[in-house]
Amino acid sequence: MESLGSRSAIAPAVVKTAAQKKYPKPRPRVLARARSDANDDASEAKKQAVAGA
Repeated sequence: MESLGSRSAIAPAVVKTAAQKKYPKPRPRVLARARSDANDDASEAKKQAVAGA
């Protein structure tokens, strides 16, 4: 019974680390850059729409 409990306690930690390896948290700098790029794209599209109209 004790071994079963310890095994179930270890398993979630293994799953968690595997998920972290598979999907590491993106760095804040990368997220900020992506956000600013998206904003630039949106403003550029707005400029083109205004110029086209």
